[in-house]
Amino acid sequence: MKTARKLSFIVLTSFYPEAQRAVLYADELAGGVDGRLLLLHANRISFFDPYIFTGESWRRQELADEPGIKAMLAHLAAHLHTPATV
Repeated sequence: MKTARKLSFIVLTSFYPEAQRAVLYADELAGGVDGRLLLLHANRISFFDPYIFTGESWRRQELADEPGIKAMLAHLAAHLHTPATV
């Protein structure tokens, strides 16, 4: 007997209000179908390398901030109604 797979919703998010609303909307959708969420932090969407103009020090600074971002996303995931992975 096969077990039904749960539907997964992949949500590209950030900490802007619009992205937070998208997470809450996806939470409602996933909850309605007994699904789950995968939260991915969308730092930026760009066709070019933004570090070309800012330099490697800016890239290192953003990488240093990454553990804090992951912690904030984990906090967000813990407060959703649907099981979520960061």
